[in-house]
Amino acid sequence: ERAPSNCNRLRARPVPRCLRAD
Repeated sequence: ERAPSNCNRLRARPVPRCLRAD
């Protein structure tokens, strides 16, 4: 799973940028 640090940090709060981290 390649997710930006933002996604890893906000794991409990999935941000729109994290959902589209492809």
